[in-house]
Amino acid sequence: VSPQGDTCEEPLVARLPGDGTRGKPLILLNHTDVVPFEEEHWSEPPLSGLIKDGMIWGRGTLDMKGMGVMELMSFLLHVRHKLPLRREIIFMAVADEEAGPEFGVEFLDREQPQLLDVAYVINEGGTGTMEVLGVERPTMNIGVAEKGPFWLKLRTTGRPGHGSVPHDDNAADRLVPELEAAGASVIAVLPEERLMLATTVRQVVDLLGARLFAGRSGLDRLIEHFLIGGLVTEWGGNYFNRLPNQAVIARGGRADIGMAALNFPLNALVLTGCAQPPAYVAQRAEALDVPLLTLERDTHETAEALEALAGTVTVHHPEKIERFTEMVERSVDLDALAGRLAPPKQSRRRARASRST
Repeated sequence: VSPQGDTCEEPLVARLPGDGTRGKPLILLNHTDVVPFEEEHWSEPPLSGLIKDGMIWGRGTLDMKGMGVMELMSFLLHVRHKLPLRREIIFMAVADEEAGPEFGVEFLDREQPQLLDVAYVINEGGTGTMEVLGVERPTMNIGVAEKGPFWLKLRTTGRPGHGSVPHDDNAADRLVPELEAAGASVIAVLPEERLMLATTVRQVVDLLGARLFAGRSGLDRLIEHFLIGGLVTEWGGNYFNRLPNQAVIARGGRADIGMAALNFPLNALVLTGCAQPPAYVAQRAEALDVPLLTLERDTHETAEALEALAGTVTVHHPEKIERFTEMVERSVDLDALAGRLAPPKQSRRRARASRST
């Protein structure tokens, strides 16, 4: 069965029967599609599979063709060696995951639901490491029921107020002792940190297809807040000087708003409804090394398009790593965490006894 009558989007399913004594089948699941690419930005052809410097080059080598090949080889080894199976093994390679499961797993669930009536599925995700927090302990993450949230709602009461003026009857402060009294050990209480949700100027340029006229060296700066350009330039000090890591969106025809915004700390200036920025705005932005972007779409359309930025956010940025490190050092009981991750002392004694004998 093909989702669209197109062989390049057909799922591949192979089944290796077992005697059923261990119950329902096991699925070896992988996806064969890849994230779209722009070949001109690659140093090697993205679909070549070139082996260079001990590595395989190509889109999808990490996500997740390597695991797909391992699953296939495992499946074929069972076939070639006629290994006895106590449950059926199903090799399943689907051709739609990166853009959604419509022609992949969802298609199989709709058209061949019996294939998914299984006990276990091995899929991508998880990592391995040889040490945890300085303790040599080979560890593999197992993602059980990934993206299946289990929500708990906890309520406590206290006197209302504002975080800038703390008092002794704060509801959040009361919650931790109550959790520990109930037997839940609280290792950390991490505050909300908006910087971790910030995007980069480069991601904004790519998402909007904007033209860059100044501040090229600032493409990796973070943007936490987008401000829509004000109506009156005299308000600039109150409006443009309030938030960290901000970008301002203003209509290209309002050069006065753009100039007012450039008087304050700014990580990017986005001018809408124009192909070319006013010359003196561009000169000012270049002098201040502020990335200046232009778009032909209007401000409302630009603001709507920016909603898609949530899907591009990543933690791989030096400022985010530094900020998260500070949060962990300030808020996490690292000794308690290390104690939870370390092997039990009893197990260590048994291991030493085993080695001595």
